[in-house]
Amino acid sequence: MRYRVIHVIGTMEVGGGAGHLLALVPALRREGFDVEVLTGVMGRTGRRMQDAGVPVTVLGPLSSSALPRLVRRFRRQHPDLIHLHGSRAGFLGSVAAWVARTPAPLIYTAHAFSFKRVLPGPLRWGATVAERVTGRLVDTIICVALADARAAAARGIVAKHVEVIPNGIDLFALTAEARNDVQHDGHSEALVIGMIARLVPDKDPLTFVRAAAGVAVRRPAARFLVVGDGPLRREVEAESRRLGLSDRLRVTGFRDDVPALLVGMDIIVLPSRWEGLPLAVLEAMALGKPVVCSRLPTLQEILDDGRAGVLVPPGDPWALADVLVELADDPTRRAALGRAARDRVLEAYTVDRMVVRTLGVYRRALAHRGSNAGSGEHAERGWEVGGARLLTNPGGRAGIPSDGGPHA
Repeated sequence: MRYRVIHVIGTMEVGGGAGHLLALVPALRREGFDVEVLTGVMGRTGRRMQDAGVPVTVLGPLSSSALPRLVRRFRRQHPDLIHLHGSRAGFLGSVAAWVARTPAPLIYTAHAFSFKRVLPGPLRWGATVAERVTGRLVDTIICVALADARAAAARGIVAKHVEVIPNGIDLFALTAEARNDVQHDGHSEALVIGMIARLVPDKDPLTFVRAAAGVAVRRPAARFLVVGDGPLRREVEAESRRLGLSDRLRVTGFRDDVPALLVGMDIIVLPSRWEGLPLAVLEAMALGKPVVCSRLPTLQEILDDGRAGVLVPPGDPWALADVLVELADDPTRRAALGRAARDRVLEAYTVDRMVVRTLGVYRRALAHRGSNAGSGEHAERGWEVGGARLLTNPGGRAGIPSDGGPHA
């Protein structure tokens, strides 16, 4: 039998949550799941998913006004499982499922808990309360990093099950995309230092620009590339002009050829003030690029506490500039960091590993729901509890096993 899964996410613009779905949904469809995505904003990633044949419905901004629309959807479509992505979708989606009295298991992937944001005290308290409510209403919370699971538990955010499943990279697809050539404004021989991120306050692109100015004074041949767009773009470009970087720093906007751009970069930087598990960093690491990131818990985890990359204090352009100059002068160290980064991705951050473990969560949730179904539509459909049939695709391949690991 085929199972219907509804994914709810705040935005399908370029970003970690949307990128995660772009990797997960094709695997779910291959395994025999019927998938629909409900989102607040379509975005570039949403259009890519639509082009691949996945139904994507725009509900409008995920505010309180979206709640009745979610309730109607859940009641009308009778999903077998609901997967919520991000704090806003997690809260609204879980409340809507409770109002709709849907028996579908609720999975919540906290791509970056809202309490991690740089917020005033009362707002952070409110964000934590909302996350606690979500945890009580869902069956499983998926954290993308062990550090997030520990931080959530310390704040009383719990669910029946908590799993740690990091985002994953499709190495084969990434390598194929990266074969394309790219030109960097004619400076093919220059050292290129890049940042790939949405231009929003939490990614702190202004720290990158200010660090670039510090590098440019000491290493005039260096060039800088900012790949991304967002509300801070004008400010980033203005700061670049103010610091005399107009001929050295380029802002590309969103690009669909990020892997090819990565090939042309020598060092990748992410100076975030708070972070989930950024796919751009994993892609850079998978291609063997040295990365420099803010010393934040999830980034420390990705970089194996500095063994697979360099960690610097967040919001400190001078410290960042010093590290970048050191790496610019030491190609041997850059190569060693790149090898360690790629090994780290192969060890813990492949898309196959992410998909297998996520499907394991689905299997357990559906089997548990099936074993408890005593009446109604789902009982009549004869839910199986063994899991083998659930994860066998129409072509007859063996089912994907659960990860077998302990709950966090």
